[in-house]
Amino acid sequence: MAQTWSLSVLGWVPGLITMIVAGILFWITSMTMWRFIMKYPQIRDICDFGYYVFGKSKIAYEFTGFMLLANNIMLIGFHILTGAKILNTLSDHSQCTIVFNVGFIALRRNL
Repeated sequence: MAQTWSLSVLGWVPGLITMIVAGILFWITSMTMWRFIMKYPQIRDICDFGYYVFGKSKIAYEFTGFMLLANNIMLIGFHILTGAKILNTLSDHSQCTIVFNVGFIALRRNL
């Protein structure tokens, strides 16, 4: 839903250009990280990567871990919102959004 909404706001040409540029940037980032991790095999996760890239800083390690946690929390929230909006659109009733959000949160907590 987010990608289709972005295309409806930006239009086809700017939307496709944005997606291609973002894909190139993600690829460059992943290749850079891969090369660094191949050079330093003791790196286990993204927090270790931040630790070594920023001069073995404990603050960088903690900040990277916090940002990873915040990213995951935001992704969960976006999935809950998207699912609720889909069910709201299918049911054609605005009160369902609140009920579906509470249901998704309860379901997510049980998993």
